[in-house]
Amino acid sequence: MPAEPRSRRRARRASVYVLVLATAAIATAAGLGGILVQRTRLRAAATNANIDAARLAAASGLEYALARIKNDPNWRTSIGAGSWLDSAALGNATLSVSVVDPEGDAIASDPVAPIVVQTLGRSGAARQAFDATIEFDRTSFSALQCAAYSGFFTYTELTTLTADAPVHSAGDMNALVATVNADAEAVGTISGLTYARATQSGASARTAPDASLISGWAAMSTPIPMTYFGGRKMWYICLNGGGSFNGYTPGTGGVYVIDCGGGDFIIQNCRIRATLVLVNARVVTVTSSVRIDPYTSGYPSLIVQGQIRFQVSTAPLDERAGGAINFNPPGAPYLGVSDTDRLDTYPSGISGIVFATDDIIVDNNLTVTGTLITLDSLTVRKPLTITYDPALLTSGAPGFSGITPRLAAAGVERVAR
Repeated sequence: MPAEPRSRRRARRASVYVLVLATAAIATAAGLGGILVQRTRLRAAATNANIDAARLAAASGLEYALARIKNDPNWRTSIGAGSWLDSAALGNATLSVSVVDPEGDAIASDPVAPIVVQTLGRSGAARQAFDATIEFDRTSFSALQCAAYSGFFTYTELTTLTADAPVHSAGDMNALVATVNADAEAVGTISGLTYARATQSGASARTAPDASLISGWAAMSTPIPMTYFGGRKMWYICLNGGGSFNGYTPGTGGVYVIDCGGGDFIIQNCRIRATLVLVNARVVTVTSSVRIDPYTSGYPSLIVQGQIRFQVSTAPLDERAGGAINFNPPGAPYLGVSDTDRLDTYPSGISGIVFATDDIIVDNNLTVTGTLITLDSLTVRKPLTITYDPALLTSGAPGFSGITPRLAAAGVERVAR
C-alpha cells in the first residue's frame, strides 16, 4: 500500500490539535461562566439577605416605639417628638426610629393625640423604611363601674349601705350588724350577716387609679393659698370652676388645688362647683351642709392626698345662714338656674368621683351620685346611699383611665426614605 503523504499527516495532526484547543476553550469558558453565575447568585443572595435584614430591623422599630410608650407613662413629655433611636446596631443591620406629631403641637398636651412612627433599617446597601400611624384609646378603669371601691378593706358597721352598682374591695369586706343593699364583691373574703344582693368572694381584681394621679391633677389646677381662708377651714364659700374665684382662675375643666402642708382641713357649709384637689393633707373633714359637684360632668369633685371624713348633715345648704351667701350667682348656676338673691336652699350631698389616697370614713348620713374610691379602707358608720353615674365611664377624667395604643386602620406603609 502506498505511504500517506507527509503533508496530509501534518494536516490531520493540526486538526486534532485545534480540536483539542477548542474543546479546552469551551470547557474553560463553561467553567468561567459557572463561576460568574455562582458569583451572581451569591451577590443576589447577599443582596436579598441585606434586604431581609433591613426589613426586619425597620419592622422591629415599630415594636421598639410601642415598647417605649408602654414602659414610660410620661413619654409624651419625657421623650416627645423627634429622634428616638439613631443608627443603633441590630444584628447585621442598623435601626433608626423617629416620631412625628401629625397635629403639629398636640403630642405633649393631648394624651390621646395620634403619632406617626417612622422607622429606617439599613443593611449593606439595602434600605427599608416604614411609616405607621399610632392612635390611642382611652379606657376607663373598671373601678369606675362601681358605686364604691376600696383598695384594702370595706367595713360597714351598725348601719346600711345602699347602692345601685357594685361595691368592690380589693381586699376583704365585712358587714358587722349591718345591711348591704348592693352587689358586693371582694378579691378576698366577704363576711357579715346581711347582704341583700349577690355576693362574690374571690372576685377578680378591678383596674383602678393610683396615687400618681395626684401630681397630674395638681399640675392642671389653679393653686389657692391656705392663707386665703385665714386658717384650715373653707366655709360659706361658693367655689366656682366656671369662672374666677376672687381673682383665682380655675385650671382647665374647673380645677383648683390647696396645699394643706401636712395638716388637717375642713370644708363646711360650702357650695363647690369644681374639682377641688387637696394635697399634703392629713384628714379632710367635710361637715355640716354642703353641695359639692364637679364643674365638668364625670370628673372628680374631690381629690384628696390623705384621709376624708364625711360628717355631712342631711339639712339643706341654706343661703340665709352664715351671713346670707349667694350660692348660685351668675356664672355658677345650680340645675341651670342663677340669681342674685340669697333665699335659696340646696340638697346636701356630693356628686362625681370622690378619690382619697387614704381612708374614706362616713360618720354621718351621706348621699352620693357618682362613686367613692379609696386606695385604703372604706368605713361606713352611718347610712350611705350611692346612685351610680354612668357618665363616669365616658368622661375621660385624667388618671382614672388607661390609654392603649393601637395601629390605625391604614396600617403600616412602606416608604422610600
